[in-house]
Amino acid sequence: MPFLVLARHAKAARPPVADFDRPLTEEGFAEARAAGEFLTRYPLEHFYSSAALRTVQTGQGVVDAFAAAGTQVELHTDRALYDSDVDDWLEVIANIPADSTGAYIVGHEPIVSQVIGVLSPEFGVPAKFRPSSVAVFELTSWGLEVGRFPTPEISCFR
Repeated sequence: MPFLVLARHAKAARPPVADFDRPLTEEGFAEARAAGEFLTRYPLEHFYSSAALRTVQTGQGVVDAFAAAGTQVELHTDRALYDSDVDDWLEVIANIPADSTGAYIVGHEPIVSQVIGVLSPEFGVPAKFRPSSVAVFELTSWGLEVGRFPTPEISCFR
């Protein structure tokens, strides 16, 4: 059974820079490492991130945790996941290889919550999907119809 993980970036700083260039705080780096350590229990192979600095840093923290656990993986960035809508995310999900055991996608609010609600309307849009939150879907297979995804397990690492 494959797994799909949708994540919100870890805690970001608010320096006087463009939103796209906001880095993680020290706390955010620790949250990303904790999320990664938690996620190593899942057979994830494909890792995608918005191209914004804070999501890349979050995704890299997760990838580094996999490396520390003995699994070498690569983080792929996608600018479309930054200024995105639900359809952009659904396209990324639809393009995950059918033989993949799992995928991780990290992005921004409110879109991550909206995607969760579209995939699993029975679960709905999470009322609060805080920074460093992950939604783990255990799927019967890839290619599930949108709206037919199971209820995800939500965890937060703040």
